[in-house]
Amino acid sequence: MKEKKLLYSIVVPIYNVEEFLKECIESLINQTYTNIEIILVDDGSPDNCSIICDEFAKNEKRIKVIHKTNGGLVSARKAGAKVATGDYVICVDGDDHVSKDMVTKINKVVSENDVDVVCFGYFKDDELNPCYLEFNEGYYNKEKIIEDIFPNLIENANAKFFSNSLWAKAYKRDLYCMNQELVDNKIKIGEDAACTKPIISKCNSLYIMKDCLYFYRTNLTSMTKEPKPFAWDVPEIIYNHLSVNLNQDDYDFTEQLYRNVAHNVFNVAMSQYYKKGLKIKEIKREIKEKLGNKLYSTCIKKANYTSIKGKIMLYALRHNSSFIMKLYSKIR
Repeated sequence: MKEKKLLYSIVVPIYNVEEFLKECIESLINQTYTNIEIILVDDGSPDNCSIICDEFAKNEKRIKVIHKTNGGLVSARKAGAKVATGDYVICVDGDDHVSKDMVTKINKVVSENDVDVVCFGYFKDDELNPCYLEFNEGYYNKEKIIEDIFPNLIENANAKFFSNSLWAKAYKRDLYCMNQELVDNKIKIGEDAACTKPIISKCNSLYIMKDCLYFYRTNLTSMTKEPKPFAWDVPEIIYNHLSVNLNQDDYDFTEQLYRNVAHNVFNVAMSQYYKKGLKIKEIKREIKEKLGNKLYSTCIKKANYTSIKGKIMLYALRHNSSFIMKLYSKIR
C-alpha cells in the first residue's frame, strides 16, 4: 500500500526548559518524514526559551512560534491546537525529545490502517529503560477498544490504567483539538488524562505500537514536574469533566471514576506536605477538613481496590494517615 503524504502538527508547550529545548527542537526538525509543522508555544517562559524559539524559526520555515503570557500547560496546548493545520497532532514536551524516525513510523501505521489514534512506547531518562503500553500490539476497532481497553481506561481495581500521557501518541486533529479545548485551564494535576481519556472513549479505532519513539526526561524544574502542593478543587473538576465528556453510552465507567477521584484526592493530600512553614498537625487538620467534601468522601467510601497500592491509598485517606501521605510525598 502506498503511504499517504499527510501533514503532522507537532505541538510543543515550553516553560523554563532552556537547558533541554535545543535538543527537543533539533529532534523535530531532523525527522526523516519532512511534511510536518512544528508549533512552539512559549508560555511566558522566564529564561531564554523565547530567544531559542525565535532563532530556530529564522532558519526553519516549518516552525511556528507562539509567545503568550504564562497560563499553564493546558492553556499552552490549547494555543498550539488552535493554529494546528495537520491531519494529525503529536504532543511533545519541551524538555523531552523524539527519535528521528518517529513520524515516519507513525505515518506508516496511519497509511495502512487510517486510525484515529496511534500509541507508542517511550524511554524514561535513557535507552536502558523502555516503557510500553500493557496492551497487545496492533489494530483495535471499536468493539476491541470496548472489550480490551475500556475496562482499564480510567483505573481498574489493580490501580492500573491506560496511558494518561498526551505525548507518545498521535491523534486525528479534529478529535484532539475538540477535546483539548474542553479541558479546564485550572487543572494542574491529571491534565493529560482529562484530554486523553475522553479521546480514547470517543475514538473508533486506534493502533498500539511497541516501538519506543519518545524520550521522556524526569526534569523537576519543568512546567509539569516541579513538586508543589496541588489545588484541592482539581479532583472535582476532573471528575465533572470526565463525567460529561467520556462516552458512557458504550460503557459504564462509574466504578473507575470513583477510583480516579480517590487516587487524585490522595495525590492532592500527599502534595500538601510540600508546603513550607506549616506543622504536620496543621497540614493534617487541613486535609481532614478537605476530605469532608461530599464528592470526595463518597468516592473514597465507594472506591475499591484489589491491589496493595490501592488499598494503602484508601487506608491513608479513610484514616488521614500523615505517615503514609508524607512518605509518598518523599518518594514521588
